[in-house]
Amino acid sequence: MMSTLLSDASALFTLWLFIQSGWRKIMHDNNSYYQDLISDYFNLSNNTYNSRLLIKIIGLYEILLSISIIIPGTRTVAAIGVVFTLWIYFLIMAYQLYRGKTNMDCGCGGPEGKIIISTYSLIRNQIFTGITLLALMPGSITFNALSILSLSIAMIVILINLCVEQLIANTQLKY
Repeated sequence: MMSTLLSDASALFTLWLFIQSGWRKIMHDNNSYYQDLISDYFNLSNNTYNSRLLIKIIGLYEILLSISIIIPGTRTVAAIGVVFTLWIYFLIMAYQLYRGKTNMDCGCGGPEGKIIISTYSLIRNQIFTGITLLALMPGSITFNALSILSLSIAMIVILINLCVEQLIANTQLKY
């Protein structure tokens, strides 16, 4: 019962995390933000068709993963995909820190986000990875009372994440 509860709550949290991330990337209004971000991360020329296409593909990929993680038959593959994606993001951010780019937007919150690449953002990313790994446990295949509790837990974790995100942003404003 506990593993089902944690698996479902983890899947719901990951749904929220990745669907909003993917949606931001496919929104037309955010094109220039993500083009600038990709340009900064990979030293590419800005405003290219390829970077816009890459951003849209990543956004659709994240949305596909977010939906797949709440479907029992695809949850395991989706959770592995999310963990893989989070590790890629972790490595890309860690490499920027290694290069000394400490004042760079991490892209975590989209254009409205105020988090720069830091040890905090790397730790946060790894916490998300740990939460997603919980989705690898067997989840519920039907909606029941346990599902309501899982949803409640997921909502609490979402609120905690939003608070931590704001604390990180506030801490970084001081420097």
